[in-house]
Amino acid sequence: CVTLMRAVRDSQVIGNKRFKAWTDFIRTSLEKEHQLNTTMYKALNKEIRENYSYFPRNLSESEQPFAQSLIDLIKDCPDRRRAPLLADLMHMHINRLFEENQRTHEMIWYNIFSTANLKEEKIFNIACHSA
Repeated sequence: CVTLMRAVRDSQVIGNKRFKAWTDFIRTSLEKEHQLNTTMYKALNKEIRENYSYFPRNLSESEQPFAQSLIDLIKDCPDRRRAPLLADLMHMHINRLFEENQRTHEMIWYNIFSTANLKEEKIFNIACHSA
């Protein structure tokens, strides 16, 4: 799921600012819904950090047509509906992956995606400043 979201983000079908604002909004809304406190947040982030190396970095060859299809679908929407459509599709996708505690899994997924974005931003900033 993370590599798929990266592909959508990198396609610029949803502007960077809007994409980040929308995914951050959903993440924080889910955290509030689950009443995630500091201790729980730290435990979740610790688990993400410890398992981060297991997340794929790139789409597999078989995933690339699916990603392009998703991007094309989003492109067909009016600008104002693009981010909500992506969020709706991710919500349905996560619901189908997990039979129970779907909202909790969705919150965890958005935290994983947020962590991946932060890591990429740090790497990009380091590369830009050292160049």
